[in-house]
Amino acid sequence: IQLTISSQGTLLPTVETDLIAEVSGRVIKVNDSFRIGNRFRKGDRLIKIDPADYEASAAKAIADLANAQLALAQEQAQFEQAAADWQALGDGEASDLTLRKPQLAQAKARVTSAKAQVKRAHRDLARSEIIAPYDGIVLSKEVDLGQFVTANPGKPLGRIYATGSAEVRLPITEKEATLLDKYSKRQRFVTLTQGTSGHNLTAPLIRIEDNVDPSSRLLYVVARVPAPFDPKPNQPALRRGSFLQAEIEGRMLSDAYVLP
Repeated sequence: IQLTISSQGTLLPTVETDLIAEVSGRVIKVNDSFRIGNRFRKGDRLIKIDPADYEASAAKAIADLANAQLALAQEQAQFEQAAADWQALGDGEASDLTLRKPQLAQAKARVTSAKAQVKRAHRDLARSEIIAPYDGIVLSKEVDLGQFVTANPGKPLGRIYATGSAEVRLPITEKEATLLDKYSKRQRFVTLTQGTSGHNLTAPLIRIEDNVDPSSRLLYVVARVPAPFDPKPNQPALRRGSFLQAEIEGRMLSDAYVLP
């Protein structure tokens, strides 16, 4: 006899992301797909911030790097000349300052610093475009064309979620948890049904949470549904926040009878 546990839960995306501006500036372009409820593809440019200041910073950083490399080349030549002069005219052991070793180290450090500034300038320039990290749907939108945004983690530009998978947290009692096969390595499944639609889907049970909710005294099992927001031939697409009924696969009993 296959034991089952009945429960219910809300379908929520596995991945939800707040979009944060990492640089400040005025929004000069908003992708048409960046509207509440619209879908977008991975790599789409959702929002573009005016890059003029960051292009200027990148150009200045490149110029500073060229100057630092020139200074290093000159210092390298003077270092070699100082060593040759001491070899020809000096007596005893020369100090590092005489051989211009500190000056050469300083010039090398300036080149390293200038290269880091170039990388930072290019990184800031790239961040003027907010690019979708995955295929998803827009949940909320807090910015529009012409608005000035700041690099503030506390003020997201919107919220998006991935369409690749979703999870359902299903509450069960501690007594019902004893009916689950916790120690078997075999894959366990959950049958999910939305309302009275009659459409069932089977999702793997991916984990059993060890924490008990102190207010309800319930614990949760979690089922993961692959690509639930995309329609399939015999299965309509689900929506974020859909309420689902669940039958959770429990332990198998042998030598048992079902009593009416």
